[in-house]
Amino acid sequence: MKMKRNIKLKTKNELKIEDISKTEKLLMDIKEAINQAKKEDLKEIKEIKEELMNTKKVIEDKEKELMCKELEIEKREEELKKRNKEIKKREEELNKKKEEIKKREEELKNWNEEIEKREDKLMNIELEIEKREEELKKKKEEIKKREEELNKKKEEIEKDEKEIKNRENQIKIKEKEINEKFEELKNKEKEMNNEINEIKKKYEDEIEKNKIIENEKIELEKNNEKLEKKIKLIQNQLSGVLSNIEDNNDIIYNSPTLIGLNNIGATCFMNSTLQCLSQTKELTNYFLNEKNKDRIINNNIALKNKNDLQLSPVYLELIQKLWDKNGPKSFSPNIFMSTINNMNPLFNII
Repeated sequence: MKMKRNIKLKTKNELKIEDISKTEKLLMDIKEAINQAKKEDLKEIKEIKEELMNTKKVIEDKEKELMCKELEIEKREEELKKRNKEIKKREEELNKKKEEIKKREEELKNWNEEIEKREDKLMNIELEIEKREEELKKKKEEIKKREEELNKKKEEIEKDEKEIKNRENQIKIKEKEINEKFEELKNKEKEMNNEINEIKKKYEDEIEKNKIIENEKIELEKNNEKLEKKIKLIQNQLSGVLSNIEDNNDIIYNSPTLIGLNNIGATCFMNSTLQCLSQTKELTNYFLNEKNKDRIINNNIALKNKNDLQLSPVYLELIQKLWDKNGPKSFSPNIFMSTINNMNPLFNII
């Protein structure tokens, strides 16, 4: 019996534990569902807040537009009040005229009484009075016509007021359209200004480049003039040299030189021309002949520019080095290049 009771108690406890675990799972599921619902509610609240902020902005913009339109309406109401005041003044003037007419009618009645007493004596006066009465009738008719015109004007004013209200509604619609177009025009203006600034920069850069090119052209023209002068001087030198070459004999020029010139920076063209000059038989014989050394060193050749006098002795040294049998295989023409740079800084290419 005891064993059976223990088994029954165990089964009841196990059932309770299972129920508790199920309830805990249910509670966890409920909590998760609640948390998800809270998150969704928070998202919805944020979206609602954003919508409210946007609607507030729209309402504020519309309130500003309404304030502007109310000011315009107030101005128009003031103008209408002014017009009404003028109409009232005119009506008062008309009333005054009516009173005057009534007074005159009373006076006429008095005159009629006196006229009855003096009919015999004042026949001519009656005729005048009749004329005046006719004039008064005409004036009354004119007054009636004016009153009718005033009534017509009042009706026109009422029509104008209705038209003003309709126009105000149309103006509101047009103002919205104008504001949208104005914003579009602003954006287009910004784009145009940016394009104009870029074009201006390009134009200024081109102007600066053209100025630089013009300055370089001017310098080149000056340098060309200088070079032409120097070419003329060298031609004069060569004419004097060639006149003396005929008297010289072949002294050293029996075989081509084997000594070369080193390139100093960008002097390859200069070196090639110097080698060509050194291979001209008559010119090298003239410079290597000892009889002509005094002329070359003492500068007996007639030259106008003093800077050109330095070139002949330097060239003499260069030719002597090129045709030295015991010399090196090659050397750098530094002295010759420095003298040319002193003569004209444009040839400073080292």
